[in-house]
Amino acid sequence: MEEIRFEEQVLASLFHDLGKIAQRAGAEDCLTPKMDGQLLPLAPGGWYSHKHAWYTHGAILKLKSSLPEGFNAETIARIAAAHHNPSNAAEQLITEGDRISSGADRTLREIETEHKGSYIEQACLSIFSSVRFGDQKSIPETFLELGPLEPDRGYPKPTFRNSRQSYNDIWNGLVKDLDSIHTSDFEAYLAIADSALERWTWNIPSTTIDQPDISLYDHMRTTVAFTSALYRYHEAQGSLENVQAIKSDAVPCFALLTGDLSGIQKYIFDLKSTKYNAKILRSRSFLLRSLSESAIRMICREFKLTSFSCLSVAGGRFTLILPALPDISARVDRIRKLIELEFIHRFDGIIALNLSEPVLASRASLHQGEEGFTKLFSSVMNATYNAKQKKLQKGLAETGQVIHRHYEQIEAALQSEGSICAICGARASVHDSSLCEGCDELIEAGTLLPKSKYLGVFKAQAKKQGLSLLDNEYLQIANSEQVFGNNKLIARIDGFEPGKAYVRLPYTVPMEDGQVKEFEKLAQESRGVPHLAMFKADLDNLGYVFSRGLGKQLSASRYASLSRTLDYFFTVMVRHYIESDHRFKDIYTVFSGGDDLCVIGPWNAIIDFSIEFHQRFELFTGSNPWLSVSGGISIVGKGLPVGRMAEEAEAELEKAKNYPERKKPKKNAISLFGIPSQWNHFEGLIADGKTLLKELEEGGVSHSAVYTLLEDSHRAESFMKGDIGPHNALWKSHFEYALRRSKASENAKMLLKKYSVDPAKMIQARIPASIALYSTRIGGFR
Repeated sequence: MEEIRFEEQVLASLFHDLGKIAQRAGAEDCLTPKMDGQLLPLAPGGWYSHKHAWYTHGAILKLKSSLPEGFNAETIARIAAAHHNPSNAAEQLITEGDRISSGADRTLREIETEHKGSYIEQACLSIFSSVRFGDQKSIPETFLELGPLEPDRGYPKPTFRNSRQSYNDIWNGLVKDLDSIHTSDFEAYLAIADSALERWTWNIPSTTIDQPDISLYDHMRTTVAFTSALYRYHEAQGSLENVQAIKSDAVPCFALLTGDLSGIQKYIFDLKSTKYNAKILRSRSFLLRSLSESAIRMICREFKLTSFSCLSVAGGRFTLILPALPDISARVDRIRKLIELEFIHRFDGIIALNLSEPVLASRASLHQGEEGFTKLFSSVMNATYNAKQKKLQKGLAETGQVIHRHYEQIEAALQSEGSICAICGARASVHDSSLCEGCDELIEAGTLLPKSKYLGVFKAQAKKQGLSLLDNEYLQIANSEQVFGNNKLIARIDGFEPGKAYVRLPYTVPMEDGQVKEFEKLAQESRGVPHLAMFKADLDNLGYVFSRGLGKQLSASRYASLSRTLDYFFTVMVRHYIESDHRFKDIYTVFSGGDDLCVIGPWNAIIDFSIEFHQRFELFTGSNPWLSVSGGISIVGKGLPVGRMAEEAEAELEKAKNYPERKKPKKNAISLFGIPSQWNHFEGLIADGKTLLKELEEGGVSHSAVYTLLEDSHRAESFMKGDIGPHNALWKSHFEYALRRSKASENAKMLLKKYSVDPAKMIQARIPASIALYSTRIGGFR
């Protein structure tokens, strides 16, 4: 057999199931004449099965002109299309990668369905329909509409049937986008192809039987990851041509490695000045996201892999599939030390990227099931936890516990009439500026982000313009491609464009006359009192959802799909509805991705946004009762440091996570003004606040009556906490007496009286009362 280069093996595994789209689209021109007998296995009935692989052969040949120079399209097509009937080691590698990605070997039922029309009509089941805990009964299934990846198409439907015509549209769109790739750089080709494949295959079921909840996109990506690791493992072992060695089920050929950023929020919100806050917040968030991706590239370069070896990356966490080389622990140790030294140098221990110990895995341990991937995933999570407990140990062993360099630089600056950086307060300012070099770099990036269309990553030995990352990488953002010169790794960040890689960013930035609105201006956009609000939210029971939510069906591909889909909601869909709804035009995204978000804006817009966020999350997850989010809102006056606002929002989020106090399950709640409530009840409280506001504006109730409601809310709370003095114990009679004496309209009296039923309801009356008073520039009790 001719020698197959690693790069050709990667492309073959990436494109190995393109034939599924071509077959469902009826693209008969992909059936290369007389190749079925060479590529396909014989079914028990004597006919050739897995016909999609035959389509794959012709599909790849269609892309011949767009492949990077020097790649043999015929070779790639052959080893890709023979993955169900392998005859050599290269084909066997893809066979094994395909089987591991699927979680198990192919079944006879899959062969039988090829002759039925149902495989065309079957829509992709939302991955969220597969999430449940324990032996709980299944939830109603929801399905994804076939079509290119766009935010409005992300919400699943109760029923949906695909058609040959819709597949034909997908096939033509994908071929056109892949044909538009024109680059000789392999890494750049993969990045562009990845964007095109996600756009067109994100909602195509990789299998149309049993549980069709894994998209073709996730299946193809994970197939590349496992095939690549197998290739590098057997290459190192000298068994790359040994089919039997490649087929071994028990040998630990793989290693799972995780990375997890810790200290994210402490770093983002640690600001010593209110100046430049808007720019610094988004650039710090963007930098951490970029550093995480830079670490992935650094590790992949070390093991001669591609970015497809990343099983998942979201919210500062990533999981890689590596080859279990004999020296893998030593290699990871070396990388860990380099990364930790860089983070100590730049962040003084505030931020750490914790690399786990590699967890070895055989093919058998990667099959779905309690004794397979579920057990392996538990080991991976334990390794991730242990890595957090050893934060920066390798780096500190070399630098010592005290970071002298910054002290010395600050002392030298002060002695020469210099100053300490006004933003971070941790480094000496430079070049007659009030800022240190790092903060100056971040402000420039924060200025460019809202105005830029492109992102470029490049390596350089000397300091270059842009954000410095890891392993001599630098990142630039610009509004024009010309800025990047001959750099090959360029991506669009403002939307998908054929022939370009696409990097999704979550940031929304309120603008006015071409300039970013500062936070003081955002406060002025509020209704009533000019206050800002921060809303923080995240997924409840994150670890349990991933480790137990998919039960015995947990596999590498389902894990990747669940992670990617959640990240898409927080990164893309949240941004989309902020930008498309006029109510949210003044909302600023601090961070959003993975499973959490943080936004700042006018207080009334943030409250409306929080409700919209929850409603859309419910739609996105098909109202799965086992998937929920909790949130917290802090409302502050202008001038309060962002760090304090974040602390208050985090405290509110914690209240929501622990609500109700004496019942289970907890969470699935939101807290405002220190008062947690379930989401549906919160919507009612806000609606009551708006009704009360209308009554105030129309004279149906007086401000004094609303203040009485607030006062008695505090009395009821004190009473429930054990302060049973007369002032608090008589809260109800005091309130009802005042209400009878008031000249409030009957509608207003009915609304107010329902809160006097018991102390718990009266406490929650603080929310609608404060909403009404804040909206009339009177202000409410905090």
